[in-house]
Amino acid sequence: MQDAATIFSAWIELAHSLPSDAQRGRFYDAICRYAVYGEEPNLTGTTAQIFQLIRERIDLSVKRRIAQRSGAAKRLQNRLQTGLQNESQTELQTKLQCKVYKKSPHKENTPPASPLKEPKDINHKRAPLVSPPSGGMTAPARASKFTKPTVAEVAAYCAERKNNVDPQQFCDFYESKGWIVGKSPMKNWMAAVRTWERGRGNRAEPIQGWKQSQGKDYNGI
Repeated sequence: MQDAATIFSAWIELAHSLPSDAQRGRFYDAICRYAVYGEEPNLTGTTAQIFQLIRERIDLSVKRRIAQRSGAAKRLQNRLQTGLQNESQTELQTKLQCKVYKKSPHKENTPPASPLKEPKDINHKRAPLVSPPSGGMTAPARASKFTKPTVAEVAAYCAERKNNVDPQQFCDFYESKGWIVGKSPMKNWMAAVRTWERGRGNRAEPIQGWKQSQGKDYNGI
């Protein structure tokens, strides 16, 4: 059980898209109980769909809070252990240097050399540098397979960024092109949304106006 739950501004925007106060109340209650007590929500319809969009973000937030707590305790324990070890090693090294200094018959008033350093060998030759492979840098790992988004996913991302991109227009545009950008397949639809923000997105009507003009039930977006 956690002692707190984090609410992001994008979730508030999604909650405002719900048609009634009762649905918004159930949505907020589901977030808090899932994040704090781990209870699975009993939601239906649009409210359940919106919750599924943010479930992964809630899980990540809870894991991060747990890691911060355990990490702070572990760092404190490591700091105490490191302090004791450093103190013991310093004391041992000081005693060892004092003994070597007293027993040295030739070099008076000269501190002993560190026992960890090896004597220099004038006959030692440096190993030749290994040239990199002819192919240059290794090829980067292959990108994960692109999955085209749904209108609801695009709408949720646009609500989080608070832009004026029309989700239905965005999906229809790239669906007609087979999700091709220029001559190459699309790799990141979120990056494409951000590009629309700087171009055609500034000339599109806001998301709320788009919802009212469609004649479809997108209240859960």
